[in-house]
Amino acid sequence: MKTRNDRQKRNEEVLVHMVTESWDTLAGTLYRDPPENINPARKAVMEAIAKVFNKENERQKTLGETVEEYLQSPPGNKGPSALKNMAGILREFLNVMGNHGSRPVKEITRTDVAVYADWLKQSQLADKTKRNKIMWVSQFFSWLDTFEYNTQHLEKIFSIFPGKKASAKKQGKSFSVDQIRSVTKHISQFKAFNDSWKGSDLRWRYWMFLMCLFQGCRVGEAAQLHHDDILIYEKIPCISITEGFEKSVKNRESKRLIPVHPFVLEQGFLEYCMDRKSRLSAGQCCNHPHRLFDVGWHPVNGCAQSVSRWFRESCFPEIKVSGLALSDLRHTWETKVSLLPLSDHEKRIAARISGRRVEVQGIPSSTLAVMARHYITDDYPPDMMLPVLKKVTFF
Repeated sequence: MKTRNDRQKRNEEVLVHMVTESWDTLAGTLYRDPPENINPARKAVMEAIAKVFNKENERQKTLGETVEEYLQSPPGNKGPSALKNMAGILREFLNVMGNHGSRPVKEITRTDVAVYADWLKQSQLADKTKRNKIMWVSQFFSWLDTFEYNTQHLEKIFSIFPGKKASAKKQGKSFSVDQIRSVTKHISQFKAFNDSWKGSDLRWRYWMFLMCLFQGCRVGEAAQLHHDDILIYEKIPCISITEGFEKSVKNRESKRLIPVHPFVLEQGFLEYCMDRKSRLSAGQCCNHPHRLFDVGWHPVNGCAQSVSRWFRESCFPEIKVSGLALSDLRHTWETKVSLLPLSDHEKRIAARISGRRVEVQGIPSSTLAVMARHYITDDYPPDMMLPVLKKVTFF
């Protein structure tokens, strides 16, 4: 009798498990249907399932809701014009998606998103305009993926147009050693403070070139530095590149703490930092007191605009350096790295120093694919960066 009862109990448990799985599958199928297909009868079935198994219908955010959430606080520092352009494109994307916009974002498939890709492909818009729309929509899906929506596979649907290859004129170029020497000799006149500058501090003309050349940073990253961005880590003078008041970064990977290159220190960089502070306190140069370099902030182009213009329009033409821009120093740095006999690990550290991937041989493709995400959570400390940075020399 006891054996028969045990057998019956086990059979009931198996039956309940089978029914539970079947009803869960049915509920999932019902939820995946577009909202307009869920009629009262189907809705009643879902409510019955939830009631019988004591499960609540968890409401998930729709694609349309996540777009609006994204527009409320988009990542990065974008100007009014860019924000307006982005909002128009994403709302156009929702309009083209139609009923899919009211579906839970986690259930959007590649087939659904292909509706927009096909619409874009068949439109008469210029390729440049299409690429611009693809960029904004892809960035939105990248943002979704950071919140574990697992939408990374949806970005690939937008690879319907090849990226526009930069013309040879606009591709990154490298400074030669002779050109570096010529520029360094010319800007040495700005190394020491001169009272004839009438309250301005033009020493940035000297230090900006060295910073961009030896640190591998972007022009804007160096130009926007504040006094408190220069700090000591484990007795190593460092530069903190981050966002804040009148400071911005290109992307998440750009935020980093990097050591100051020994050559830059030998030229008296720390002495300059202290001297500028003391002169500011004495009122000898009162422009931009919070900033390490005496350069202004442009609402769109940041601090890079005035700095790049002086080198482009005054410095380089005077010493007969043509076809190059201050931003090409970053390419010069990366080219130097690519020619050094570094291990794969050292090349990854070099990539972190520059704030982006360094496209050189020796780094596995799988590493390149995950490099950005890896650096956000697993950073290299300055004491590991310094030995690699020391190897990047130009004199």
